[in-house]
Amino acid sequence: MIDVLRDYRFFDVDMVHPNYQATQFIWQQFMQSCMDSQAWPIMDEFEKIYKAVHHKAKDSGSLAHQKFKSDFLSLCQQIQLKYPYVDLSTELSLFSA
Repeated sequence: MIDVLRDYRFFDVDMVHPNYQATQFIWQQFMQSCMDSQAWPIMDEFEKIYKAVHHKAKDSGSLAHQKFKSDFLSLCQQIQLKYPYVDLSTELSLFSA
């Protein structure tokens, strides 16, 4: 952060903390240097689930939201089959409710 992202556009309004763009850049650099490239697709799959879990629905009773939950329930089930050592019980219960 100090060496590469010195420009003020990479800082939040308080000019102390990094903004979203900076944290994304740092995360990408971390992944490239510390994670095996075979893990990147797996990380992408889990990132999709993470974002879906934190999604705030405007109308939780709508057909679109029910489809959203159904799609992510099946994605979690597929990932659970691929990686049985990963516990997705919280996510499965959230999307099946």
